[in-house]
Amino acid sequence: MDPADINDIVKAEWELKQEQLKSKLVCEDVEKWQNEKELNSLCYIGGVDLSFVKGDDFNACACLVVCSYPDLQVVYSDCSHIQLTAPYISGFLAFREVSFLVDCIEKLKHEKPEYMPQVMFVDGNGMLHPRGII
Repeated sequence: MDPADINDIVKAEWELKQEQLKSKLVCEDVEKWQNEKELNSLCYIGGVDLSFVKGDDFNACACLVVCSYPDLQVVYSDCSHIQLTAPYISGFLAFREVSFLVDCIEKLKHEKPEYMPQVMFVDGNGMLHPRGII
C-alpha cells in the first residue's frame, strides 16, 4: 500500500484516536513496586518490536521477549513473521505496527499468563510524539 492511499479522512480518524489514547495516559507511579527502593515486587520485564526483512517494507518479524527481574533471564519469547498492511506514515507508526505487537502480548496472556510483564519496553516516541502530552 502506498502512503498516498491513506486519505485525509483516515488521517483525521487516526489523530482522533491518538487524542483519545492520550487522555488515558498515566503519568504517576501506580504500582506497588514503583515505590520500593529495591523493586522487590518487580518480577518480569518485557519488550516488543518489529524487525524488517532487509529491503522489504512489508515483511517483518513481530517479537516479544520477557525476562525475569533482577537476573534478566529470558523466560518467554515469541516471534512471528508478519506482513504489514499499512504504509509507513510519519506520526502514525502505531497504526502500522501495534496490532501485531498486541497479538504477541495476547498470545502470552493465553499461553503463559504467569509471565505477563509488569514493565513493557516499546520502541516509540510516546510523550515526545509531535501530538504528545505537551
